[in-house]
Amino acid sequence: MSTRAACIIWHEGATGSRTLVSNPAMLKELLDCCKERVALGQNDLQIITDRLENLSETDRASAYYHSECRKPIVNKTKIDRLRAKRTDFNSPGCSRRGSGRPSAEKAIACMFASCRFCSDDGSEPLHCVFSDNMGYTFLQIKLETRDDHVRTCVSDLEEVGDAAALEKYYHRNCLQHAKRTCTQVKFDDMKVIRSLCDEEFLLIVQNTLVGDDVSVTMAELNDEYLSILKRYPVEVSSTKNYRKHLKGLITERLANVRFIKSVRQNEPDKIVLQTAVSKAMEYQSSIVDSGELIGNLKNIADILRDEMLHHRDWSFKGSFDDFENPPLLQFFVSRLLFGPHVLKMSKMRNQEVDKTSNVACQFLVQNTRGDGGDCSNSTKNDGHVNDEEDDVEC
Repeated sequence: MSTRAACIIWHEGATGSRTLVSNPAMLKELLDCCKERVALGQNDLQIITDRLENLSETDRASAYYHSECRKPIVNKTKIDRLRAKRTDFNSPGCSRRGSGRPSAEKAIACMFASCRFCSDDGSEPLHCVFSDNMGYTFLQIKLETRDDHVRTCVSDLEEVGDAAALEKYYHRNCLQHAKRTCTQVKFDDMKVIRSLCDEEFLLIVQNTLVGDDVSVTMAELNDEYLSILKRYPVEVSSTKNYRKHLKGLITERLANVRFIKSVRQNEPDKIVLQTAVSKAMEYQSSIVDSGELIGNLKNIADILRDEMLHHRDWSFKGSFDDFENPPLLQFFVSRLLFGPHVLKMSKMRNQEVDKTSNVACQFLVQNTRGDGGDCSNSTKNDGHVNDEEDDVEC
């Protein structure tokens, strides 16, 4: 098999998750680590060591390897562990076996050997854990398995790299059996999770609407519900629009919440507390109460008319210097014509306001005191209205 087509370490080709790499410097480091580990007693790397040593410079430049296969061999932690073992073995306090009794090598077995689905009869090859991806798979099995025996087999794994660092071996069939023992979310379980999402959503709505002055749009509620679904996680629909579901949920579960339709078509509806709706209706009723409003206007009209009828100097003689407007009438006319901001206008504007108010007041007084207002206060001369009415300044 060509070294260009397969990994120089384990003779495996490129896969979808692992690519072949060519780097002579890294292969040199790999050879050095293999030699040291064999010298420290790891004899299973002798074949790889011999294969690398027999490569010429040309072959080494064209050789390929998987990074996932190289990393466990050059792992400094494993090498330091082997050095520590050798140091402890050579220490003075360590008992040694006789020359006729060499130390037994560590037996290699499937990590699921204690499980009933592992045959461990040599009919299936063992595979050593080298990649972090495989280490992650074993951690998921540890978290999700429902089989106590399987959980015991992986109980010593705490991190992703532990399986490779501890030189774990497995049968592929055993790995598949272990995966099948993991918990899978059933349809009934999904319904329970969706119910939990709904309950959390309702709790958020209740905690948000804490006063009559608080409102939330349906768009904001939909975004919040999406974040809840992703947190659990739950598969989100393609439209990502749950407004109809949320509206039904709120209507059914939260009796004190009301939906307010937006005046503008491009704006979403809002939700508020029922008390806010009641207060708004009461305020609106107080504004549009026609009986009370008409009564107030009638009272104002009576007050102003009485002031004009009893005003002492009501005739206009061609100049405002000796013509006094009724004070209440002047205030009312200024407020009516120019609103509450009349006092904030400039000096020139004040003169215009006074002139306009004076003309309006003069017109009202003359019509009230003449025939148009009250016949008892009109002064006639041979059937003609008092000439003072002709003096109204326009």
